[in-house]
Amino acid sequence: MIVKTYESYQSKKFILPCSFLYPSEWRILEMAEQDECHCIYIGGPRNQSKESGLYTAAFKIALSQPLAEASAESAVSSLASSYSKLAGYKVVRKALGKIAGQSASEIEVTYSMLLPLHTVDPQSVIIHERHVLLDLSGQFLELSYSASEQDYTAWLEAFFILVRTFYFLEKSQTMLSSPLVAEAWGDTTEICDERASGEK
Repeated sequence: MIVKTYESYQSKKFILPCSFLYPSEWRILEMAEQDECHCIYIGGPRNQSKESGLYTAAFKIALSQPLAEASAESAVSSLASSYSKLAGYKVVRKALGKIAGQSASEIEVTYSMLLPLHTVDPQSVIIHERHVLLDLSGQFLELSYSASEQDYTAWLEAFFILVRTFYFLEKSQTMLSSPLVAEAWGDTTEICDERASGEK
């Protein structure tokens, strides 16, 4: 069992200043262009497991380019379409709701990759991803989690916590997560723990 502790992170460089909790042993990288950050990468401990193709779990917070007449639901459909040509692609679940006071859509997918990359004898590894897209009136903020199927449940609760504690620093409203979190993940830590332990 992995014992997890969490730290609070505030990004004022990110184009939409925000705050959230993340696993304290993970590393954060803000990807900026001209002093304006559009993506926050939160990388997990380096994976040494050959069974998981050395694939390291990670969270990502990214802002999309402006889109005309799009909704969070249509953005999820577009995201699903972009994965459809990957080997073994499967949609595990979809949900609609609110995160940080914004309309949001969620999609969970799995697919397979040959890993490790650039090796003589790569193995087929199932990758499990979860994406939450917040509708920001023409743009979308994406909170995502990616891990090998073998490691997915180990850090799933940490992703729940990041999403639940995410808020915009410039807004007085902090956490407003329903029914997306309530229906898909449960709205208490205990329910999250139960779902995480039951998913394989």
